[in-house]
Formats: sequence, C-alpha cells, structure tokens
Amino acid sequence: KTIEEKSSKFDILLYLIMREMGKEGIKNIINDPIGLIRILPYKFGRLYIGSYSYLYGVKEDFSELLNSKEAIKSVKIKLFVKSCILFISVLIIILALIGIFTSITRIPYILPIIILFLYWNSMFVFFETMTRYSIPILPIIILMAVKGFCSIKDTLLSNLRKMALYTFIF
Repeated sequence: KTIEEKSSKFDILLYLIMREMGKEGIKNIINDPIGLIRILPYKFGRLYIGSYSYLYGVKEDFSELLNSKEAIKSVKIKLFVKSCILFISVLIIILALIGIFTSITRIPYILPIIILFLYWNSMFVFFETMTRYSIPILPIIILMAVKGFCSIKDTLLSNLRKMALYTFIF
C-alpha cells in the first residue's frame, strides 16, 4: 500500500474515533453538567497559565522533572525555567484581573474588552483547551495586567504619601 492510502485510512479512522468521542463527551455533559462546571477552573488555568517553556527547549512536564532520578544540572535548570514561566503567567493573570476590576468604573470603555474576554473563554474553556489558543488574546491580558500594576502602584504611593504627611504633621 502506498503512503497516501495508509494516510487516508488513518484520517478516516481518526475522524470516526473523534466523532464517537464527541458523542460520548456530550452524553457525559448531559448526564453530569455539574462535572463540567467543576473542571472549568482547571481548564481556565490550562488555557492561560500554560507552559511556554517549549520556546526555551524544555519539553518535559513538571512531574517528569520532579520525578527524574538524574541530579544533573540540566534538570535543575529546566525546572527553574518552568517555575519562572509559571510564576510570570500566574502574576500576569492576577494583575489582569485586578486591572479589569479597577476599570469597572469606566464600563463604557472596558465593556468591549470584557465581552471579548468572556467570548474567548466561552469558546475555548468549554470546548477544547490548549495554551496556544490564548495567544491571540494575550495582548489584551497584558494591557489589563499593566492597568492592574499601575492601579496597585498608585494605591501604594497614595498610602505612602498619606503616611508621610501624617508623620510630618505629628
């Protein structure tokens, strides 16, 4: 058999398997809709707090690196890189949420961004979740993270000014 025949048979088989899995998934959702709601936070985290470490040549998961019997320097470096990327991803998401919540007072300006964010999440968190699907919305998340950082900075500076003024007066 030629490669094309094998490839087309594989594609047909893959399509049939995916179709059956889709039917089974819909049955599971109908039978247990609360189960879907319970896994949404995990899927949200997988969408936005994924690993971009493949860009740095680290292809192993955290579990593989932590369970590695090798105490070589490269495993420690890979674990450090993955940990730093995870920390930065979580920090950006937290700052973005703070930025969205502090921008609520300007609802006419922020509403399109919130609608886009909710639409994007509903499309990918409910259906298929992969880190690469968050890349088109990352610029908006980064802008909201900058807004969150600026609002935290302004709050801290105003509190410090009040404290300095208070200590200067008394």
